[in-house]
Amino acid sequence: MALILSLKTYSQNELENKRIFVRVYNLNGHKIGKGKIISITESMILLKRGEKSIDIDFSEIGKLKTKHSAGNNI
Repeated sequence: MALILSLKTYSQNELENKRIFVRVYNLNGHKIGKGKIISITESMILLKRGEKSIDIDFSEIGKLKTKHSAGNNI
């Protein structure tokens, strides 16, 4: 039983360490940024794309997409 609990804990930690790729769209549906999420604060999201980093204020965000197909964003 201890082995099962330790595997579950490890898998949860592994998910926290992954950086998720997102596409960010404004309220009009136009893409304003894309990249891997570095951090999220109370007022903005920080994305990294290659060597560049982008700060996007939450008031500008209309939609976040994680994959190309619509079924993956549900």
